[in-house]
Amino acid sequence: MTFITRKEAVNRPTNGGKIILAIRRLRGYNREELSALTGFATNTIYNWETGRARPAFDDVQTVIKSLHFEVDEAMRLANVA
Repeated sequence: MTFITRKEAVNRPTNGGKIILAIRRLRGYNREELSALTGFATNTIYNWETGRARPAFDDVQTVIKSLHFEVDEAMRLANVA
C-alpha cells in the first residue's frame, strides 16, 4: 500500500482541473484568454489546473461549454473517464 502526504494530495489536480487544462490546451487558449471567455480569474484557472483548488462541477461545465465541448468528450480527451 502506498501512502501520500497531505501536501502531495493537496497539490494534485482533480479530474476537473485535468479536464480544464486539457481542453484549454486543445483549443489553443492561454489562461488569460480562457479567463476573458469564462469570467473566471486567471489565478483561479491556474489553481484549478495545478491542484491548488478544486473547481465545482458547475464551473467545469461552464469551461467545457465555453470551449464548445460536450462533458463526455472533454472527459475522454483528458483521460479521466
